[in-house]
Amino acid sequence: MATVGEKLTKERSGAFERERDAATARYFEEIGVSRGWRCLEIGAGKGTIAVWLGQRVGPDGHVVATELDTKSLEAIGSPNIEVRHHNVVEDVLEIDHYDLVHARYVLLHLKEWEDVVKKLIASLKPGGWLCIEDPDLDGFMCDAATDEEDRPIIVRHFDAVRQMMSAVGMDMNFGSNTLQAFKANKLEFLKSESVSQVVFGGSEAAEIFRPSDEQMDGLVSSGLATREDVDKFTDGIGSPTFLFRSMRTVATLGRKPA
Repeated sequence: MATVGEKLTKERSGAFERERDAATARYFEEIGVSRGWRCLEIGAGKGTIAVWLGQRVGPDGHVVATELDTKSLEAIGSPNIEVRHHNVVEDVLEIDHYDLVHARYVLLHLKEWEDVVKKLIASLKPGGWLCIEDPDLDGFMCDAATDEEDRPIIVRHFDAVRQMMSAVGMDMNFGSNTLQAFKANKLEFLKSESVSQVVFGGSEAAEIFRPSDEQMDGLVSSGLATREDVDKFTDGIGSPTFLFRSMRTVATLGRKPA
């Protein structure tokens, strides 16, 4: 069964990317991505960030956009963007090659994530930047503005979701782990910040959190939630008065010493 994290980043990646792309672009502007840079986008999804980078680095730059399934990337058709079928755990990467390496909601799915961090750093040129965005999944909660009658629905649902994700080995505070990994690998000019948002029912952002039939069946069959619990949360997702605070997305940046 697909995890909630995988659902966020795969089936509903269009909505997710529209929610996150502006913040990601801001990090790139902060570190100075510019013409001529070589960039690596790991787990490129639908390719929106790869396209942004391609426009930013211009014809003298180069962007490699990787995915396990590249179908969503094949329509990009930009001469300075290379689409590459790639498994970041198993497949090799160039050494001392990239000015920027970026991965968003990728590492939390990988048991070998610490080794992957080392591989990504090795692929950077001296002076190149690593930017990792991953969530702290324990951040789902009611907001102060959540209506009282909706609170038990939201609490029960996200408690069940957290238990389901923990059962498959997902770290509820994964996003916050990356800074320690950056420190351990001697990156410099470190920065880490987390952002969450209030999600309103009926919005595109709310649809990211609508449980699939498979997820609903998994929650019920495992005994983590009743069918009534799941139905109440699903109904709430479509109501503008239904609101909750999303998980925190943690962005961590560091530079390989020059």
